[in-house]
Amino acid sequence: MPRLRIPTRLLLPVLAVLVVPTQPGAAAVVKARFEPYPLKVGRLYAESPRAVKVVVRDERPADPLVAYGLMGFSKLIGFYVEDPGEVPKAIQKGAADALAVLGVKEGEGATLEVVVKELRIDAFAPPFGALPNEIAYGRVEVSLDPAGGEATRPVPVRIVLYGSKAVSVLFARIGWEVAGSAFPGLLGLSPDADAVKALCARLGREKDDDVLEQGATWLGFAGAGEAAAAERLQALFRSAEDQSVYQAAAVSLGRLGTPGAEEELDAVLTRKKKLPEWDPAGDAENSWHLLYALHLLGEKDLAARVPPVERWREKLTALVGFLESGQLPPEDPKLAPELAKAREKATKKMKD
Repeated sequence: MPRLRIPTRLLLPVLAVLVVPTQPGAAAVVKARFEPYPLKVGRLYAESPRAVKVVVRDERPADPLVAYGLMGFSKLIGFYVEDPGEVPKAIQKGAADALAVLGVKEGEGATLEVVVKELRIDAFAPPFGALPNEIAYGRVEVSLDPAGGEATRPVPVRIVLYGSKAVSVLFARIGWEVAGSAFPGLLGLSPDADAVKALCARLGREKDDDVLEQGATWLGFAGAGEAAAAERLQALFRSAEDQSVYQAAAVSLGRLGTPGAEEELDAVLTRKKKLPEWDPAGDAENSWHLLYALHLLGEKDLAARVPPVERWREKLTALVGFLESGQLPPEDPKLAPELAKAREKATKKMKD
């Protein structure tokens, strides 16, 4: 079975509000803890002499909740932070950390500006204390402001992330996603073939699941045209035991446009091919990563590919809708009263 890890200090407060008797459906709020999530992948792009700094600007309306959703027995839980500025700081930290992978120094010079236009994190969990899941829907724009030059036209980046780790990890991953998707093109960076091959070799003997997941993710950005990258990703997709690892491998196979990947991804999604850890019928998170990989490979009618799953099919439908339209899924009007209470509680805690 997939092995998921979540810090006990994050999980216990969530479990507490799920099991402590309260008014049915009454909203609760939990403080989200922003903890470092170090990047464990080394340089994959040719070293650049230039220095840049990353600035993140959040243009969204103020919201005391950084994530929210139904947990357990239809109980709405909101996650808040005492300082709303922690969200852009976490994204900035993730994107700035990624500069080392891109072979770029962080410092004064050109500025990479990341503007958060929309971002929502949907948190949810089934009854009986299962680990919370989070889905991030977002739209950001990235531009390069050269020192003494004219800023480039903003590059749009659409964020679609689905995972089961701490919220702070999700924000770091948003920073990586932005950096991997937009920074190389804006800065004129090229992958270092030797560094990519070295990472592929390392992943063949690596035991740390965080390294394996991060390595699989970054091979999707830096591994284009390298046969070793596709081979390593296929091996991780087929045999990795950690859920985050084999799902990252699937997405990167799609991102690289790997020949033959579409047939295998579809076979696993439709259960024509069974792999030891994959369970797309029982795990919507599994299904989503397969669907997203097919989208990256050019699948035009993703809605028709959404499989029957034991729960959360509506999450898959919402994700597909966001990919196709760019519009965030509408909030459930039935949640409005409790969501308003959660925001009120979070605001009060922020002031205390």
